[in-house]
Amino acid sequence: MNRSLLSAAEAATALGIKRETLYAYVSRGALASHTLAGQRGSFFDPADVDRLLRSGRGQVERGRRDVIIESALTLIDPAGHSYRGQSAADLATTATLEEVAELLWTGERVRDPQWDFSQDRSTLDRVLAAIDEPISPLDVIRIGLPVMAAHDPMRADLRPFAVADLARRLLPTLFAAVADQGTSRRVGPHRAPSDQRSSWSATHAALQCVRPPSAAHDWPAGHPGNEGYLLAINRILVLMADHELAASTAAVRLAASFGADPYAALQAGHAAISGALHGAASTAVERFLIEVMERQNAPAVVGELLQRGQLLPGFGQPLYPDGDPRAVVLLELASVWFGDTEAFAAAQAIIELTSKRGLPAPNVDFAMATIGLAAQWRRGSGEILFALARMVGWIGHAIEEYEHRSEIRLRALYTGPRPV
Repeated sequence: MNRSLLSAAEAATALGIKRETLYAYVSRGALASHTLAGQRGSFFDPADVDRLLRSGRGQVERGRRDVIIESALTLIDPAGHSYRGQSAADLATTATLEEVAELLWTGERVRDPQWDFSQDRSTLDRVLAAIDEPISPLDVIRIGLPVMAAHDPMRADLRPFAVADLARRLLPTLFAAVADQGTSRRVGPHRAPSDQRSSWSATHAALQCVRPPSAAHDWPAGHPGNEGYLLAINRILVLMADHELAASTAAVRLAASFGADPYAALQAGHAAISGALHGAASTAVERFLIEVMERQNAPAVVGELLQRGQLLPGFGQPLYPDGDPRAVVLLELASVWFGDTEAFAAAQAIIELTSKRGLPAPNVDFAMATIGLAAQWRRGSGEILFALARMVGWIGHAIEEYEHRSEIRLRALYTGPRPV
């Protein structure tokens, strides 16, 4: 029986943590330690280690703790993710982002809901116009949220239907503001609302968001018509609307669980995706693809990355060990609309090489970057579309928190020196 106990080193290895963290668990009472006659050090019951590893309060995996929160929005399984029981891949070909928003916010799939893109933005435009330097599309959102919150006296109404109604006004306003920024290098006064603008969809607005800043009104001759671009954008928006509890979504839920209004909750999400490891992942893939395109040598570029001990940008997704289904959907579309482009050829060369070498499959960031380069969208278009789409999911998660607070209380595992 004594021989079945694990040493401290063995227990730490099993949990994927440092020995200091292991003893922090002991000090908090989360794990019991034992002594053995004639042997130095602490020992641990494998059953206790397994219980801690699989605990519903927090799952320890390779040094990471996953916070478990109940949600009825998105299910992730190896075949792909679904929204309230409906396949996201199927919705990407049959639904608009507005329809997916209604599904996530209300549980009902409303056919052809209309967002009003002619909301008054006079205050926001004055603030943006006062900035002398060019700003990114995402900075328009980060600036716009607090400005619009300051002019909404009812933002503290956290009833679910009120939050959904707020989102139906807020999101098209932000989409339109970013779309206007996408057509010029500097943000100027908002054009007067027109019938055309009020009839815009989220997909049309997103197309303006990724248009190169210097592009003319029409797309360059010789490229796919707007139909191909709109299909690609709509699929990206729908597939990226939510993905369970990603870091940014957890930030939104944490803020909302303590009563932060929807504007503030969305700001928490945008703060999380501003880092290079989350929302900007597809931008790193763009640089990877561009290098392959310039050198016309995928093995050399891939080999150099591996030699430096770097992971291949846009490859592998822990939640999909057999391959990211979202990437499959988008790369299939890319082969139809952009299959004759240099960018798609470079992407295919990389995929063929990595597949032969048994490396991980491409993920959705790789697919978004491939489409963005093939369509000659502005650099960082994947990051822009991701941020626009994910706000839909964030609103759904905030509504869940307003309805039934998760009582999130994070605790630190103290690993510093003990008090004398």
